[in-house]
Amino acid sequence: MSNFSISSLFSFRRVKISNCGQIREPKLGTVIHTEMEPDLRFTPICSECGSKAKGNHSWHQRSLRDLNLAHANHQVTLYYRKIYCPNCGIRTEQLNVTDSKGPHVTYRMARYIYDLCKKMTVKEVADHLNLDWKTVKNIDKHFLEKEFGETEYENSGF
Repeated sequence: MSNFSISSLFSFRRVKISNCGQIREPKLGTVIHTEMEPDLRFTPICSECGSKAKGNHSWHQRSLRDLNLAHANHQVTLYYRKIYCPNCGIRTEQLNVTDSKGPHVTYRMARYIYDLCKKMTVKEVADHLNLDWKTVKNIDKHFLEKEFGETEYENSGF
């Protein structure tokens, strides 16, 4: 029998898994908790302009919701750096896990929510994933604007 690593379930390139465990919560049931941190083999890059950083400013952490693993909710604690960008000043490091300004979900969770919204109502998606409906609405709106452009209200009569 071969050893199994949870790392193969994550397609995130610029981070590594530092810890993973399972807990039982009264409201949510089984929750998989994963801690991720920047892979120090990569030079940090600016999330705004994509240029290489000149140094680290500070360390921070953020809690994210990721896709469920089997029957369990998946929570991610992401450790990330604020960096000195030569063009932008102090910015968040780009880790390709989540949008630093967006909702507290991973990119792949956001994409899953958007795909569900094509077939279900926002409330149904929110109930299904145990998320706030406003979070689901904002993710759906973000993808729709990205795909079709922002709504122009100038000549619409509103």
